[in-house]
Amino acid sequence: MLAAEITEKQAAAEKLRGEIETGSADVLRFEDEIKQLRERLSELEHEVAGHQQRSLELKGETDRHESRIQFNEERLRELASQNTKALAEITQAEERCHAASAELQAVTERLTASESALLQHRVALEQKQWALNTVEGDLRQRQESLRQAQADAFTAAPGFVAHPQRNHRARFAKAG
Repeated sequence: MLAAEITEKQAAAEKLRGEIETGSADVLRFEDEIKQLRERLSELEHEVAGHQQRSLELKGETDRHESRIQFNEERLRELASQNTKALAEITQAEERCHAASAELQAVTERLTASESALLQHRVALEQKQWALNTVEGDLRQRQESLRQAQADAFTAAPGFVAHPQRNHRARFAKAG
């Protein structure tokens, strides 16, 4: 009986050894799986950290782009306002240009009329100067003829010239 118990115990021990070896192999396999899982976890944590870093970078880029978009939108509003003002100024300048053109046309017409009137006045002036020169020439001739006649008269009556007032009084006395 003892031998049967020993055999039985040996068989149980063998069975336990087999189970222990299987358990040890399972433990090793599980430890190997745990090691692989830890390595994978480390890789995933590294990837997560990289993604978080990239996420922060993208967030920074997004913030910069949003800021740039806001700046550009504000700049577009300013440019639109400036464009509106410029168009209004252009319209006003065109209106002033049209008014200036009309005024220039009127001034040009007045200038043309003035030049025509000036030409007519110059022609009239030249005619009057010619007439004046003619009258002055005629007057000079008459004055010269009168002087000549007076000189001839004084030469013919020398006593009459010596006392012109007496002769003048004598003429009035005869008339009176």
